Amino acid sequence: MSFWFVFLTAFVLSILFTPAAIAIAPKIGAIDIPKDGRRMHTRPIPRFGGLAIFIGTTAGLLLTVFVAMPMYHRYFLEAYPGAEFLPQPVSKMTGVIAGGVLIYILGVVDDLKGLPAKVKLAGQIVCAAVAYYFGVRINFVTNHFSSMQEHIFFAGALSVFLTVLWIVGITNTVNLIDGLDG
Repeated sequence: MSFWFVFLTAFVLSILFTPAAIAIAPKIGAIDIPKDGRRMHTRPIPRFGGLAIFIGTTAGLLLTVFVAMPMYHRYFLEAYPGAEFLPQPVSKMTGVIAGGVLIYILGVVDDLKGLPAKVKLAGQIVCAAVAYYFGVRINFVTNHFSSMQEHIFFAGALSVFLTVLWIVGITNTVNLIDGLDG
């Protein structure tokens, strides 16, 4: 039940803040003017819609960490006395939230000021490293070509490299796709 509450909160906040983001965009200069063939739109369009998604997602994550997970933990401790439970991954969720907030701030600065590619990449690497520091890691991948569904494990520097590469890669993929229509 509480996870539906988290989802609906994120969904409703995103919908509610979308008109506000559209209204704020021209005031702060966050307008995408179609000036090259890569753009799909033909008229200026606000490019600050990420604000609404950011607020909804961050609120949902915070509710998960501070409301839903503790509530489920208490429920299971009462329902199954003496049972052992895995510790809640609050540190990892904190890493997702902290890294997400930092990457969002970096994106806003880039949209408003136009950061050089090297500076933006360095900032993204730092944001990914923050998430890694809090426990967000790629430690293994499943080998689907094996009949036993074996895992290929990564440790140390390889885990850091793959995690940072994945976060930076996904961030840039979303950014590239998002830029097509403002």
